[in-house]
Amino acid sequence: MSTTRFVSTIPGDTWLLPATIVLPLGMVAAIVQFVAPGPISTTVIEIYIRIVAAVAIYMFSGNSGIISYGHVAFMGIGAYASAWQTCCVAMKPITMHGLPDFLKTANFPVIPAAIAAGGLAAVVALVAALVIMRLNSIAAAVATFALLFIFQSVYGHWDSVTMGVSTVIGLPQYITPVYAWVWVALTVTVAYMLQNSSIGLMLQASRDEHTAARACGAHILKFRVIAFSTSAFFAGSAGVMLGHLLGTISVATYHLDLTFMLLAMIVVGGLRSLSGAVAGVIMVSVIMEILKLLQVGFSFGQVSLSLPGGAVQIGVAITMIAILTFKRDGITGGREFDVERLLRGAVGRKEAELSGAGTKANPAARMGV
Repeated sequence: MSTTRFVSTIPGDTWLLPATIVLPLGMVAAIVQFVAPGPISTTVIEIYIRIVAAVAIYMFSGNSGIISYGHVAFMGIGAYASAWQTCCVAMKPITMHGLPDFLKTANFPVIPAAIAAGGLAAVVALVAALVIMRLNSIAAAVATFALLFIFQSVYGHWDSVTMGVSTVIGLPQYITPVYAWVWVALTVTVAYMLQNSSIGLMLQASRDEHTAARACGAHILKFRVIAFSTSAFFAGSAGVMLGHLLGTISVATYHLDLTFMLLAMIVVGGLRSLSGAVAGVIMVSVIMEILKLLQVGFSFGQVSLSLPGGAVQIGVAITMIAILTFKRDGITGGREFDVERLLRGAVGRKEAELSGAGTKANPAARMGV
């Protein structure tokens, strides 16, 4: 009877999986930053930001089994927190006069500001998790959905601090492909460490057999709070990058459209798999970019063809339905890529080929002499 090993437990190769994910993305980032034109660079940055956000959701939802609809709210919290620290000093006293003086009259370096913004998102998630994570899986998922609407209501009416529903402008646009990749590498590494830690294993046990996990003494509430807060930090960081990529932020950006797009990517890739979260983002993003090009249109002589408006959303929905019809657990089946096993297989095939070639070249060996 064959068994499938999801994650390697051999000390020497435990980092093969995150390395296999991160290194190719780093090569793409370097090439795009120094060679590719602006539009391609922007597209790659957008994909990397989605990877950070999707992996952040996976850190909690993939391990705990509780779907989080509220992580986009943490993206918004991070984006606004970074704007308070880095937006131009000349505008803040007028447009965001309710800020404390140390924020209103000063600008902070962008990288410490990004870390602090992610930290604020994590603190908000910690407070919310102390209540939400006491609920069962369905009720907790609905409660995270409520977080998104609380964020929309508070930030949409906090005129003196967030400019309400108006758009905040003047954010420094410093995001590059390599910078975005650094956050991808950090997020994937932390997600991999979390899923293989005692916290991740206990969460996975509670996801599969909640009653049995509690009976074994697992502190489910504590582990959920840790995972939720950690994932919120990286979601906030993704929101920071999105805001500084665009140079503007608004409450409407961090709402249902972004929420369902990220969840669709994770579900398509495989909710219970770090590999699936990354693969789903890349696959759906490529489809989206193709549909955007087709929506703009192309010409054959005097004939112009283009897809109607809304084709991107319809295409993502059809992709999601088609994949889940044939692969209920996503394209990865909820499993991690077993890189070490693939490498062993490749080495074994190479050795077999060399052995076969040697046998053909030696007639005595073919006759068993």
